[in-house]
Amino acid sequence: MIEKRKTAVANGVALHYINDLKYKTNYLNIYFSLPLTSENTTKMSLLAKVIKRGSKTFPTMASLNSALDMNYSSSITLSSSKEGETAVFMMGISTLKNDFALEGEDIFVKALDIAFDLLMNPLTEEGKFKEEYFESEKKNLRDSILSQINNKAAYARMRFISAMCQGEPFAVNGEGDLEVLEKTDNASLFDFWKYLLKSAECHVYFVGNEKEERIKELLRSRFEKTLRLPVSIPETQIIFKENNKDVTEELDIAQAHLFVGFRTPVTYSHPDYLKFVLLNMVLGGDVSSKMFMNLREKMSLCYTCYSSLDGSKGILSAYAGIDPENKEKTLDAFYKELDNIKEGKVSAEELEDAKKAYVNRMREIADNPSLLPAWFHLRLNAEGRDPALDAEEIKKLTLDDVISAAKNIKLDTVYFLTKVNEKLEMRN
Repeated sequence: MIEKRKTAVANGVALHYINDLKYKTNYLNIYFSLPLTSENTTKMSLLAKVIKRGSKTFPTMASLNSALDMNYSSSITLSSSKEGETAVFMMGISTLKNDFALEGEDIFVKALDIAFDLLMNPLTEEGKFKEEYFESEKKNLRDSILSQINNKAAYARMRFISAMCQGEPFAVNGEGDLEVLEKTDNASLFDFWKYLLKSAECHVYFVGNEKEERIKELLRSRFEKTLRLPVSIPETQIIFKENNKDVTEELDIAQAHLFVGFRTPVTYSHPDYLKFVLLNMVLGGDVSSKMFMNLREKMSLCYTCYSSLDGSKGILSAYAGIDPENKEKTLDAFYKELDNIKEGKVSAEELEDAKKAYVNRMREIADNPSLLPAWFHLRLNAEGRDPALDAEEIKKLTLDDVISAAKNIKLDTVYFLTKVNEKLEMRN
């Protein structure tokens, strides 16, 4: 089990400390969280791009990259995402451990200084961000949002979630909303930056071999300059709806994209969460799953297929990339596999393969310190959850646990992105 300690370092700022002696790199990820809204996700996405362009000390990307390269090729990443019904702004720092400095340099503190200079002292002019940087990155974000349609499978998933969760915060596009973006000017983004530093819930994850007390003091000295009054983050709502949705949308495409979405009663913190994880692995979570072996390999109904469980929202979804005419055949075959699981028609080999696949994934995460901050932050409200512990716990589950989970999911939405109806086009 990974030993992780959580302590408060400032108002609304918590440190999650993991001591790691095996590898040569220190990792520190800072997560700022706000309620999930179109405005928050859009402005977080834009802010991540603008801040990375430069600070008062490093006014250009060339000067910033030079400073990082000279500091033993340290790296700083900025990004935004949605986790359940929370909008998240992340700054990540990775550095060579000080033990390997050729002349005793404090590599970690130097990287931390650069990162906080970007975060707390961005390059400004006339009381807002440098206009050139703002306009350039606003255009880049606009282009990125518009280009989502170019990856048809990812676009279909976004539209599927939007349809399934209509009226819920989770329906928000994690990269941003074009309407909000167009209304965002430089001054309002600058105000949002100040609001984020003051009002966002903040969690810092450190994985490395710096002393815990030293990390706490380094963070405290940097955050104490900001008056923080964090807002409360509402819990993600588990919702079950009475009526199912069947949504079809058309695009000029050859391969169709089919999603089937189910509501589950669990998120990461639920005591039965791993039962639904195992259900997902048996159904379509691995190449040994029923979907892959039967729908794809035996029946050749789809080019690719899988299922996934979003533990931040409690949604189990299944996907298949298919020929448009195979929709009903694929749905029938998929529902049959799900019924087989509910009836206990899962071989000992299928169950064991599903467990092994998940155990291997958890071991990969436990052995990769760069993945631990994101893994633990997704499970922020799941106290005691740990990749090594999850690997051991899933081994103990039985077929009855999988059957029980399968019987406790509820069909919500079938979403189908298909080619334009040519006959209808001709009539029009």
